[in-house]
Amino acid sequence: MPTGLQQLVDDLRRKHDAFLICETLATDTESPFFQFCWKFMELHGALICENLRRLFNTSFNIRLAALNCDVASTFMKACQGGLVGKLRPAYHGTNENNLPSIYRQGLLIPGQNNGIKVANGSAYGLGIYTADVTNPHLSWGYARGGFQKLLICGVIDDVGHSTAPEVKHAGSALVVFNADRVAPLFEATLRNLAPPQPQPPAHKPSFAAALAALRVAALEKPTRQKRNPHRHRCPAPEKLTHVAKFLARRAARKRRQVCVA
Repeated sequence: MPTGLQQLVDDLRRKHDAFLICETLATDTESPFFQFCWKFMELHGALICENLRRLFNTSFNIRLAALNCDVASTFMKACQGGLVGKLRPAYHGTNENNLPSIYRQGLLIPGQNNGIKVANGSAYGLGIYTADVTNPHLSWGYARGGFQKLLICGVIDDVGHSTAPEVKHAGSALVVFNADRVAPLFEATLRNLAPPQPQPPAHKPSFAAALAALRVAALEKPTRQKRNPHRHRCPAPEKLTHVAKFLARRAARKRRQVCVA
């Protein structure tokens, strides 16, 4: 790894808890696109990582986007004078399943005979919707999938440089109406995110299995405890009658004795 790049990696990790991961071969570090992305991160990395740290509230990874060579070359030429404007960082959130297509073809504008459909609305017209570098929360809500990869893009912003700008500022959103003006350069993910585990398909139990479960439940059902028949036993009614008769006879006998006396 070049000395300057190693210093950048160390600084971003120490100041923002950001892990800039370089998975390219040593020969790839000399490629024009790698050098272009490295320079981009040198210029904007501190601001990007400061806002991503506020978004994630924990450590995170940043990897170089696996962009197709032709797409990368087209964007670099646009940045080097092919299009007027200022290169600035932005974010783009999308479903993780769309990333292979994006890296192969670049970000495309829906509805231009490319098979791309509008996924999240087009309030400001058909374009590529990105978020300003200070507001990654705006794009994070659209980063779907098991790993939620947030794209860090370069946008050639021509606002103030053209009478008919191809980039529209709408609050914290940057809507790009020319696909050549935007490209994903890096992807950001949470650092300690475990890979999603496949869930086994739910099987409907057979009738026999359901019946067996009911039988087991019936066997395990607690039985109601019987009352102790000798607890709080009251005298039987017939015994009460015998006692009453005895008391009546004794009372009558006493009355007779009093009369005799």
